[in-house]
Formats: sequence, structure tokens, C-alpha cells
Amino acid sequence: LLYGLHPLILTAFAGHGHQDVFMIAGILGAIAARSRKKWSLMFVLLGLAIQVKYFPILIVPLFINRVNWRKAWIGLAVGLGPLIPFFFKDGMSVFASFRKFGHAFTFNSSIHGLVMLMTDNIHFATIVCEIMFVLIWFTIMIKLHPDRVTGTSLEISTLSTIVFCVYFLLLPTVHSWYLTIL
Repeated sequence: LLYGLHPLILTAFAGHGHQDVFMIAGILGAIAARSRKKWSLMFVLLGLAIQVKYFPILIVPLFINRVNWRKAWIGLAVGLGPLIPFFFKDGMSVFASFRKFGHAFTFNSSIHGLVMLMTDNIHFATIVCEIMFVLIWFTIMIKLHPDRVTGTSLEISTLSTIVFCVYFLLLPTVHSWYLTIL
């Protein structure tokens, strides 16, 4: 109830009509399906979340374990399947906007903005932040994966939030509604 009454949520979803609410619903549904061991449903919901925004693909490895890995193709098919016709038409240009978005624009960035301020080079700042993200992401996936045997096990929702926080801290453009997932 408090989440739904938050001014950012009301403004972003009810006021501006951002579709991120569907991505959030897909991720939350996938977390619930995972806890009930409904693997096919979990991957379908992750795939639907990826259709809304691509960045939920960053947390998919957190959902995969030794029991369900054979069904991971379902999420891939649902999430990326609708892009297949565009690959035949334009190849990888479907994702060209990502490069342009990261190397030509910046807005409300934090770490990216600091690196850019120090170097006065958006391209270099983007590369530095990309490398930092990849290193941190792999560390999280290897050291903190929910199915890894460790002394303290973090919930998948906590790990997903950590991944998204790191992503947003390093992103060159961060709009306020991006933060609604946190």
C-alpha cells in the first residue's frame, strides 16, 4: 500500500503512464513463481519483463539453478522471440540504440557523471562504467548466487535490487521512473 501511494510511483505510472509497472509485475511474479518452484511460469514472467525493458535480463542468472536450467530457454524465447523478425530485417541494428544511448547521452548519472567530469569524455566514461558493471555483475553472479552454498544466503529479491542499484549507479542516463523497481 505504501509503495502504491509513493509520489514517484503515482507520478510515473498513473500520471505519465510509464510501462515499467508491467516489468515490475513480471519480476515480482517470477520471484513468487520461483519460491513455489513453478519454473516454466517463472521463465515466462521473466521473459515478459524483458519485453517491457531489457535490463531485467541482468537478473535472469539469479533465477537459474541446477533444477530449472533446462527450462531457461522459455524465458529466452518469450523475452527475445518477438525480436526475431527484426534480426532478419536489420540484424543487430535492433540494439544500436543501446550504444547511442550510452555513448551520446547523459542525464542524472552518478558515477558515470563523475568519470565524465574528470575526463571530459562521455565515451571513455561509458567504457569505464561498462567495465566496472561487468566486473561487479560477475562477482555477484559467482559469489552471491542464491543457490551457491555460503554462510549467509541473500534472498533473490535482495540480490536483484543490488544488481539494479549497481546498474543505475553506473548508467549514463537515469530517469526518475527507473528507480521504481528498487
